[in-house]
Amino acid sequence: MAAIAYSSFGTFDYRCGGSLISSRFVLTAAHCVNTEANTPAYVRLGSVNIENPDRNNRDISVKSVTVHPNYVGGKYDDIAVIELSQDVEETNNIRPACLYTDPRDPPLDSRLFVAGWGVVNSTTRAKSKILLRAGLEVVPLNQCNISFAAQPASIKALKQGIIDTLICATAMHKDACSGDSGGPLIHEINIEDGIYSILGVITSGFGCATSTPGLYQRVANYLDFIEGIVWPDDRV
Repeated sequence: MAAIAYSSFGTFDYRCGGSLISSRFVLTAAHCVNTEANTPAYVRLGSVNIENPDRNNRDISVKSVTVHPNYVGGKYDDIAVIELSQDVEETNNIRPACLYTDPRDPPLDSRLFVAGWGVVNSTTRAKSKILLRAGLEVVPLNQCNISFAAQPASIKALKQGIIDTLICATAMHKDACSGDSGGPLIHEINIEDGIYSILGVITSGFGCATSTPGLYQRVANYLDFIEGIVWPDDRV
């Protein structure tokens, strides 16, 4: 789990999340890094309490950012890769996650969750200081399309509807929210060994923990883009 830091009037704030996927690269959302105002300063790894770093944390500056070439704003192709200025040494708290490679929805009995330090109170807009996670279930695309068709704002934002490069997930009173963007939708493979697969990248939704599912970029549909940056020429 990565927290992306931005410089703001002499201080730093954390407005997006990401996933460490190799010793040098972090996966996130394009809208987190596609403007001058959203230029990341560094990435914090190994953190639980984001405001009180300890010896388990690593802050590593950002070398470069690659936004998906088809991203033009909005909900489609909202995915990007951050290159760090140096390799990350693995610890018990810091380890790259795998990428989910099957373009189909995961099995119904899969353990899925979302994680981040985003907004926990929609009224006050207060963010969590502690890394939180919430279990979710995947919503089939046809059902997700019905949910979003009931939202007038979604017609403009999703002119093609919910297509197969997106994945939807929801749970009662649980959701990603503002500040969680770019973070992972996680498929838990083996909790004892700390093995996780990144199924999706948090894009957005309409509100937080509403009846409308959250939207995620489906990682399996972007493997060529990701691998071409992280592992060019099949180098590992």
